[in-house]
Amino acid sequence: MLLSRIKQPTHTVHIAIAGKYAEMPDAYLSVIEATKHAGAACDAKICIHRFLAEDIDSLEKVNEFVKEQHIDAFIVPGGFGYRGVEGKILVAEYCRTNKLPYL
Repeated sequence: MLLSRIKQPTHTVHIAIAGKYAEMPDAYLSVIEATKHAGAACDAKICIHRFLAEDIDSLEKVNEFVKEQHIDAFIVPGGFGYRGVEGKILVAEYCRTNKLPYL
């Protein structure tokens, strides 16, 4: 049963990760794998879209990314330091005002 949900999910969910290490392939690997396992439990294929938080300088940029990539939800991993903080805040604001799931 689980194997069929992994190999032939009934729907797809697009999740964006907005972090300061998003361009690194092994960054946030545990978060990505956890979402894929949760997707399998919900009969969904999870497509991860990486988005550099420091490249976000306006709500319009977030909106453009959401529309282009058909984003269903955002994950904003925690971190240390100030780099990318403004972008993470903008993503949180966008999700709150547009009722988009956010973790």
